[in-house]
Amino acid sequence: MSFKKDVMDKLTEISSKIDEIQKKLEAMSDASLLKEYYAEMDKKLSDLPDEMARMLEAQVEKLRDDLKAVSDAVSQRSESSPAVEKKTQKAKEKSSK
Repeated sequence: MSFKKDVMDKLTEISSKIDEIQKKLEAMSDASLLKEYYAEMDKKLSDLPDEMARMLEAQVEKLRDDLKAVSDAVSQRSESSPAVEKKTQKAKEKSSK
């Protein structure tokens, strides 16, 4: 039984060493992944103001174009409105005669 116990003890010792090595490898791989993750996040955060400025500039440009289109449409309606009123008034005069 002594031999079996010695073998089991050695197996346990080797298993625990393997577990320790695996933990160290995981920790090392996690450390590089964490460094990479934080480096990527730092880059995104540093690029954010420029990206936000471009996005806001594009939105302002779109709003300006939309406002110009609305303004043009309103001015066209106001220009054509007196002509339409004259035509309807002439039609009313003809129908009343």
